[in-house]
Amino acid sequence: MFRIKDHLNNTIILTKKCWTKHILKEHPEMDLFYNELRNTIKKPEYIFKSKFSKNSRLYFKGYIALHK
Repeated sequence: MFRIKDHLNNTIILTKKCWTKHILKEHPEMDLFYNELRNTIKKPEYIFKSKFSKNSRLYFKGYIALHK
């Protein structure tokens, strides 16, 4: 799906398996926000350490969703 650098120059990889089997399965509303996901990784407003994985970080950015 993609391999990009975050603002700290860490390489972030999103596999198709992770996108379909985890993200869309657990968070189906994210299907419309693929581009926003990439932008959030590049320019997050907040980053938190995962409670479940010591090597994982959670990137957050606020968006206003406009639906047609």
